[in-house]
Amino acid sequence: VVAGLIFLMTAFYLPLSSLVLRSLRCEWDSCLGESFFASAPHSSCETDRAIAVRVTAWTLVPIFVLGVPVCLGWLLWRARSCNKLNDPEVQAHIGQLYLSYTEEQWWWEGAITIRRLLLAASVSLFPMESGIAPFALFVFLLGSAELQRVMQPYRSVQENRLEFVTLLLLGGNVVGVLSLGVSETTWARQLIAALLVVMDTLWIVVLIGVSVRGVAIRLREKKVDAVELGTPLVAEER
Repeated sequence: VVAGLIFLMTAFYLPLSSLVLRSLRCEWDSCLGESFFASAPHSSCETDRAIAVRVTAWTLVPIFVLGVPVCLGWLLWRARSCNKLNDPEVQAHIGQLYLSYTEEQWWWEGAITIRRLLLAASVSLFPMESGIAPFALFVFLLGSAELQRVMQPYRSVQENRLEFVTLLLLGGNVVGVLSLGVSETTWARQLIAALLVVMDTLWIVVLIGVSVRGVAIRLREKKVDAVELGTPLVAEER
């Protein structure tokens, strides 16, 4: 149960946090003379329902948006302080938070969660049209990529490389979106959009291929282990 909850929290933390934070921001529509939620452009911020939405969002900020990083960090710190990171029972419950990383970077999942929080905040709380938010987001992603390159937190060299390239591609997407906004010709915008689609599609295909290959290798290793364990048993029966 604990492992399942942790998986759900880490998998859906970024989109749900973005939704909660966007519910706190309203954008003014000069044509209609009314403000609307950034998370729901057709929902007015000046109705009784809007008050309930804001109250719910502010309630979820400490419980979920800030609570998840604190909870995950506390679980890691507690296991580390009690020297139970190698305990099989602890690994069964929260092993997904640190087993992929080196022993020195056992805390890296907490850093990733904070990175997701900062990404959600930058995208949700500040209008992208201002130019400041996209620039800050681009610098943040490049800094994260450089930190990833220096720290090399994953046990697998392949995972370190994939994470590094993914962060660079995210930064490239930010630049592409900014270029779409400033391009004055239709063909230039279409070319940039096509490049972004092709680049992201190819990278998704690469990630899926790596994942499928990893699963296939693990299944083959389990099959080999099962055969090796079964061989002595057969010999003993004879």
